[in-house]
Amino acid sequence: MDEHTVQEAPNCLDPALVEAADRPGGHGVAPSKRVLLLAAVVAAALCLMGAAGILQHFRLWIGAGVIQNDQHFSVDFSTVSAPVRTQNGRVLLTVGREEVDITDQIDQDTPYLYAGKNAGLPAYLIVGGTPEELGYAEVWVNQEEVCLALQCGEVSAMAQLDAQQFREEMWRGIVELPWFNAGMEQLQEELDELLSAS
Repeated sequence: MDEHTVQEAPNCLDPALVEAADRPGGHGVAPSKRVLLLAAVVAAALCLMGAAGILQHFRLWIGAGVIQNDQHFSVDFSTVSAPVRTQNGRVLLTVGREEVDITDQIDQDTPYLYAGKNAGLPAYLIVGGTPEELGYAEVWVNQEEVCLALQCGEVSAMAQLDAQQFREEMWRGIVELPWFNAGMEQLQEELDELLSAS
């Protein structure tokens, strides 16, 4: 007798479907207990890491997704939704439900700074450029590091600086944008105080 004998039962199961489900890669096969247990363990570990603050996932004001832990962070720029837009030649900044016309406050050398909290962390938005070429960077302090994500035209950049790297102004080498450097200079003292407090 064949190992995979299927008996026909009128109006019950289609033998062809049963055989297809029994083959590796067949549809309709329930995951094994081992696979379900492994999935549950991984889900529990991720939840525990998130609850313990080991792993954080949040969305920046610029729309990018961040996954961060003690060792590193990653930024997904594919979901960026610019917090600034131009309308009738004016530059409008939108953070949350607040919209501000910042046209006369920015240029290639002068940034507009917005401060607040994002995902419970002190965060800052630096916006600069011209209506034709806008750029923005989000800067936040997490534990003993300053992190930043920047978008300007086709350029995306990110950095994670410990206190010493930040105090040595290593952020200057990330991009050559005068408005960004001016914004970081304006935030230097405040960010340094936050680093000292952590």
